[in-house]
Amino acid sequence: MNIDNIDYNGIKRLIKVNTTPGNGTAVSIPGTGDSVGKTFSNQLFAMLNDEHDRLSLFVKSRWYEIRSRLSECSRSHVCKDVMLM
Repeated sequence: MNIDNIDYNGIKRLIKVNTTPGNGTAVSIPGTGDSVGKTFSNQLFAMLNDEHDRLSLFVKSRWYEIRSRLSECSRSHVCKDVMLM
C-alpha cells in the first residue's frame, strides 16, 4: 500500500468478498437490514474512514511543507529576484 494513495485494492477486495456469491460467505446486500449487511457496512465505513484520515494527514503534511518552503523562499533574495521576472 502506498501511503499517499487510496488503498483501492483493499476496498475492492472487501466489497468483492462480501458481495460475490459462492465464496463460502453470505452475500451482503447493503441497506436490507440483515446482520451480514450491517457488519459489511460497518467494515466498509471503517475502511473508508481510515483512508480519509490517512489522506487528510498526507495533505496537511504537504501543505505545511509547501508553506515552509514558500516562507523560506520569501526570505531569500533569489526568490524575490525570480518573482520580479
